[in-house]
Amino acid sequence: MLHLHLSIPKSLITCQSKARSKVEAMSTEFGLAVLRAAEFCDSFNLSKESSKPRCLPLLCNGVQVGLLRPDIMKCLLQFNEVFEPVRGVDGEIKQVRLCDKLKTIEERSSALHRLFLLLRQQHAFPCLKGWRDEVYAVSDVFGGQDYFHCERAAAKLIGVRKYGVHINGYFYNEVGSLVMWIGKRSILKPKYPGLLDNIAAGGIRMGLGALDTLLHECREEASIPEEMAVKSKPVGALTYCHESVDGIEPETIFIYDLELPRDFVPRPHDGEVEEFQLWTVEKVKQEVASGKFKPNCILVISNFLIRHGLITADKDPMYERLTGVGHVDLFRLFTYPGNLCNGLS
Repeated sequence: MLHLHLSIPKSLITCQSKARSKVEAMSTEFGLAVLRAAEFCDSFNLSKESSKPRCLPLLCNGVQVGLLRPDIMKCLLQFNEVFEPVRGVDGEIKQVRLCDKLKTIEERSSALHRLFLLLRQQHAFPCLKGWRDEVYAVSDVFGGQDYFHCERAAAKLIGVRKYGVHINGYFYNEVGSLVMWIGKRSILKPKYPGLLDNIAAGGIRMGLGALDTLLHECREEASIPEEMAVKSKPVGALTYCHESVDGIEPETIFIYDLELPRDFVPRPHDGEVEEFQLWTVEKVKQEVASGKFKPNCILVISNFLIRHGLITADKDPMYERLTGVGHVDLFRLFTYPGNLCNGLS
């Protein structure tokens, strides 16, 4: 039997070791950035300063539709023509509900609209400075019965569920490597100005579905024509609950993957995006690690890379933790029929 004895230069071993160490370091930095983004997005559940133990449910027609923080609840209960407390046998407030005299969607929506306009004029809450004249339909589940409509800027005050869509725009280049189109948010955006973003994304407004919103955002933000955008594939959802000084935001993001033609170049249209850049996966991971992305977009990108086999269990020691990011059971935050008497007797 012939035995071959190969002598591998130490310099080559050193180079390979350094390259491997660099890749491992980047994977760790990327993973830590994802976990930090998850902690930020899901601060209501993960932050030590969370008001979660002290929050109370907001009910409408016997169904929980929101969450109220004590400081916000104290203000809103001053308006007893809109909100009323529900007390337990011990006399303590256990829940808050919209007044029963507000019988219809229109009556509830109108009463809330007038109240939030008044609070805006009184400078009661900073978030109302960002009034957008954009209305959300409020329900206890996506596509369910509407209970009322709420101005987007006020939604976090009463902790109602929000929904949005995010689109991953990508293709495989001539050598078979996956590359992604990344947008840079306009410096004039009121939230997260100048940060990096997915190719298109947006909140689902009243009267629109997920696909309607996808088509609208693709057209308005990236000039993607409808015949191209409709090829987007729904690939799941991410969920989290963010708490800030303004209130509570339980949010569900519906995710879509859109494989674009190699010769297509997205162009800003409505001014919300400053520019688009085409990056390799390595470049995307570097920029995520540098903290230049909008936090929830980091979760979307991590999810995308996992699903496309670009982050794997064998190659990334943080894989197991990353797979659990952005999958919060929001239904556990809401009390549904059958449990509505908890704490009342």
